Amino acid sequence: MKIFVAGLPYDLDDADYLRYPPETIYYFLKNCSAVTLGSKELVINLSKFNTNTYWVTCPTKDLKIVKQQRSEVFTIGWIGDFTKGHKESLLNSFFPALVDLPFQSKLILMGVCREEEHEFLMKYFKPFKNIILEIPLKIDWHNETAIQQKIATFDVGIATLIDNEFNRSKSAFKLKQCFNNGVPVLSTNLAENNVFIVDGKNGYLCDTSNDFRKRIIEFNGMEYERYKTFSSNARSSISRFNLTNYCDNIINVFNDLQNK
Repeated sequence: MKIFVAGLPYDLDDADYLRYPPETIYYFLKNCSAVTLGSKELVINLSKFNTNTYWVTCPTKDLKIVKQQRSEVFTIGWIGDFTKGHKESLLNSFFPALVDLPFQSKLILMGVCREEEHEFLMKYFKPFKNIILEIPLKIDWHNETAIQQKIATFDVGIATLIDNEFNRSKSAFKLKQCFNNGVPVLSTNLAENNVFIVDGKNGYLCDTSNDFRKRIIEFNGMEYERYKTFSSNARSSISRFNLTNYCDNIINVFNDLQNK
């Protein structure tokens, strides 16, 4: 048996074959002994090129930073690149849920990198008198400790995606980041996010902006003990995507190949 290990300038948690000329990706898919992919959608779409395709979801770095208490002002957090599809999904499914909420909330948007994006958001939320907007512009993305400490201030995280092949192929990393720090998540009901959310246990799946609004109101008014259960469930979810799980799955791939 031959095993080829290839390092490619592509993100194997993304459907990069949709963004770049796919010939190189397809070549390696066809000629490697096995391929590990970061989402079930990728496995479905790429298994036609290689029968030995395996779902191995990407891990998060566990620094043992876990949410300890709810914020004084109910805090909603989002982390990502505020461009293209992410921007569109927030504008369509989540931001409308914040209009005229019957209580004050803080919204933290991590990943707004351009001045024009900041200006757009400040203008967009100006009429939202009930929203305290926090947009950190200078984030050291190499400082994982500081990023996780910030995520741990969220009372609930948001994960939104538009339903298309590229987004369905993502590995739910935004959701995993929140779970890693014990933060429950409200997410669009879309693969790969719905692989990890257990509805009503570590967060909720939301189909519409009204669903997001309903769950935000629920979390704001939630008794502390029930919220702690959500938080504990979110944290315990990392057993499905921590580094140990990742390494075990890689070893299982090699064992499976040896047995074929």
